Amino acid sequence: GASAADAVFDVRATITNTGLMPTALEIAKRVKIVKPDTLTIELAKGQELVAPATGKPRQTREIEAGFLKPGERKTVGWQVKGAGTATVTAGSTRGGVDRKEVTLAR
Repeated sequence: GASAADAVFDVRATITNTGLMPTALEIAKRVKIVKPDTLTIELAKGQELVAPATGKPRQTREIEAGFLKPGERKTVGWQVKGAGTATVTAGSTRGGVDRKEVTLAR
C-alpha cells in the first residue's frame, strides 16, 4: 500500500465570529484600515499542498475569509499530501489570532 508520506489529507478549518460586532466596521473597510480575516496553514517538513486538477486554481497557504458578521462562520479547506503536524492560524484585525495544531496520520 501507499505510505503515509504519499497519503492525502483533507484539512478543514472553521472560523466563527462569536462577538457582538462585525470583524470590521463598514467605515474601516472603506478606508482600508483593516485586512480581511484569514486562515493560514503551515506545513511540516515533507508535507505539501496537493497540486489541483488541470484548470483548477492552485491552492494557497493563506485563504481570505472576508469580514464576518456577528455569529457568522466560514469554513475553508486544503488538501495536504504527507503525514505530520500542520498548524492552522486564524487571524482577524479585531478578533485576534488563534492557532491549532493538526496531526495528519493514517
